[in-house]
Amino acid sequence: MRVGHLGPAAEGEQLVTPLRAAAPLLLDTVAERPCEQVGDIHVDPVRAAYVTETTVGLRELTADTLAAFVELTGPESGCPLASVEIRALGGALDREPPVPNSVPSRGIPFVTFAVGVAGPSGAGLMAGHLAAYAKGMAAWGDDRSIMNFLAPDAEREEADVRALFGGQRYDRLAAVKRRYDPRNMFRLNHNVRPA
Repeated sequence: MRVGHLGPAAEGEQLVTPLRAAAPLLLDTVAERPCEQVGDIHVDPVRAAYVTETTVGLRELTADTLAAFVELTGPESGCPLASVEIRALGGALDREPPVPNSVPSRGIPFVTFAVGVAGPSGAGLMAGHLAAYAKGMAAWGDDRSIMNFLAPDAEREEADVRALFGGQRYDRLAAVKRRYDPRNMFRLNHNVRPA
């Protein structure tokens, strides 16, 4: 379990106390950190690696969802994925800002994200494992997810980006792109083509 708290350290300690008591601790790296070290919470690799990934927005997290998660990724599953997470959303992520923006994931309570590490020769096999994971979680899935974990796929990216934003939001972004970036200079993110 990974946690971050933007507030006083004493308040954070109080909030994690029940989590620490829930099960035996194997590793506890919770500490007060400067904002420059926020990436340390996830212990992400600092060197580039060849990864493939998938994400599924989850409408709910039930006992059945967790049972499927364990069946797909637990110790008896033979799962070769390097990392599989379920993240809680909601809270401030669900609040509309004073000036509307393009965030498509408001109202989704959870997201699951899975990563496989393999070189080019193993990418197809890893993609198959990721597809099986996404299919196994689809019963609780939402059409929307968060953009952060949308893996780039040149063949599907435009359809995936449109699906995640939703047609109305995507069309609005494409119109903005036509007005301010008609040559599509800003395209190295999850691209929205100018309308």
